Amino acid sequence: MTALRKFYDILGKIEHAMVIFSGIIILVMMFRITADVLMRNILHRAMMGTYEMTQYIFMPLAVIPTFAFVQRNDMLPKMDGLSNRFKGFTKKANMFLMMVFELIAYSLLAFYSFSTVQQAIKIGASYSIGGQIHSTVWVYFVLPLSFCVLFLECLLGYILKLSEKDTEEKQQAA
Repeated sequence: MTALRKFYDILGKIEHAMVIFSGIIILVMMFRITADVLMRNILHRAMMGTYEMTQYIFMPLAVIPTFAFVQRNDMLPKMDGLSNRFKGFTKKANMFLMMVFELIAYSLLAFYSFSTVQQAIKIGASYSIGGQIHSTVWVYFVLPLSFCVLFLECLLGYILKLSEKDTEEKQQAA
């Protein structure tokens, strides 16, 4: 179990790096929008492409990479209120089903994000700024990376929680 714990810790460092990356993207977006507003009000000229860059580049890169970090720190809403009302086997079965549904949902997100990348490459996803076409295909590669890290976070988190609970129950029984 120590190798699994080490891998989980490495995954945590990857998640932390992804959060820092998202923070840098948010700062760049903030400066770009601020500069655009100042230019509109002072110079009466707008920066070309601020809206498009925010929509197609900044927002996906600012939000999606943080999902695994949010999952690790239990910031996502859970249905614990429902399972806390049950006792014994029903409570364990309900929690297990929620874990399975969560893993299925995250695996589907990861799987379909790969097909999104394939579609983006096939159609040459891009946006237009001032008559020039700029590719956004590279942004789509963040999707599968983020969702795979989210799936691994969920899977390893549950495995480690279950193994720790088994260890605690064995210690209490002894």
